Amino acid sequence: MIVTRTVLILTTNLFIFSNLFSQKIEPWKNPDYGTDSISRVECAYDLSTMSEFMKINLPDHALPSWRRVFKNCPASSKNIYLVGVRIFSDKIENTEDENLKKAYLDTLMIIYDKRIEYFNEEGKVLGRKAMDLLKYQGESSYEEAYRNFRKSTEIMQEETDANVLIGLSETGYAMYVAEKLSINDFLSDYIMIINIIEKQFENPRLKNRANLVSDRAETILSQVTITDCNNIETAFRSRYELNPDNIRLLTTIDKLLRNAGCEKSEFYRDIQLSRFKLNPSADISAEIAKHYIRNDNYNNALEYILKSYELENNPELKAQYALQIAVIYCSKLSDYKSSAEFAIKATGFKPDWADPYFVLATAYIEGIKECSDDQFERSAIYWLAVDIMEKAVQVDPSVADKAQNYIQDYSKYYPSKEECFFRSLGQGNNYKFGCWINTGTTVKIK
Repeated sequence: MIVTRTVLILTTNLFIFSNLFSQKIEPWKNPDYGTDSISRVECAYDLSTMSEFMKINLPDHALPSWRRVFKNCPASSKNIYLVGVRIFSDKIENTEDENLKKAYLDTLMIIYDKRIEYFNEEGKVLGRKAMDLLKYQGESSYEEAYRNFRKSTEIMQEETDANVLIGLSETGYAMYVAEKLSINDFLSDYIMIINIIEKQFENPRLKNRANLVSDRAETILSQVTITDCNNIETAFRSRYELNPDNIRLLTTIDKLLRNAGCEKSEFYRDIQLSRFKLNPSADISAEIAKHYIRNDNYNNALEYILKSYELENNPELKAQYALQIAVIYCSKLSDYKSSAEFAIKATGFKPDWADPYFVLATAYIEGIKECSDDQFERSAIYWLAVDIMEKAVQVDPSVADKAQNYIQDYSKYYPSKEECFFRSLGQGNNYKFGCWINTGTTVKIK
């Protein structure tokens, strides 16, 4: 084995000499290789030696040459820094001695810094430096890694590597949790990330990068608890106003505002209106309606819950929207006719649902006041209300106790036996209400 290795090294040296003197550009004329012709030739020789040993995966044999070129001719080749990263990453991964690991990591970081010094590419190199910091030093390096990720992203912009963007979001989150980064700065970073992602999505060459980053960044953002609605609006308002049709941005802001409990804010309303404009759907329209209800604006709430009703195709959901409309008409807008109409529609879409009957009964009781000044009719409407309560129990026996309480209460307001006698009405006779109620019942004597 020793003989084989010796022969291999001798063969490699012969190849190096041959390669050195076949170069088209004479290294002894290149000032980056040294101050004089002798040092330049030595630099060229060491570069070739280093490279050939790395080609056959002998980093320990490449190390002496690497040390000389790193010290004596650091501007001669970018390969010095690429090889240096390979050599010292290998050493970090293959030693158990923590002191040695630290020393090797320090050297690795210096290699990255020197590469920037002599060959620029700061954005790219800082990203890789940050990734190795996290890889080899873990949580204790979050703060330094974050700074490098951020600067790398600021420089590279659309060309930022996916791992760098993910690293920025993850270390930013760690910094935020450790209270070393304010929520405004965290959100500012996030906006920078999604700006870059959007540009990458538009570029076929970079689209795969954006796909890798997008979900991860969203997941990290969802872990952040933001309770101040003003923080969210401050961070996103201007960007929203510049991009009101950006679905990805609207979705992000929507999640943040919901998680923070900001559904009452005007900014939340604006986001939902923009979402509805781009995607007119029943659920978004219902969200807008809820916003207006929270702010006691029932006319606007009704406008959007009606849109939800019109857009919804699922019978059960349509029934729920119909009932919400009935409740608003009855309890907030005193439009009892419309309330009754939508309560009846709700029962049609969901026949086994008792809730609409309770609203319908109330709509008739209140609505009779606008249909008749006759006190008898205003009392007789409770006959109809009791019929409706009995129907509620019929479709859903689980509401029997609730309905019975209403029946007991309503029966107190029936017309008296004498009042019925003067109208020539007896128990069980038919009786019909006019006006928009236009519904019959049977006489029930108190």
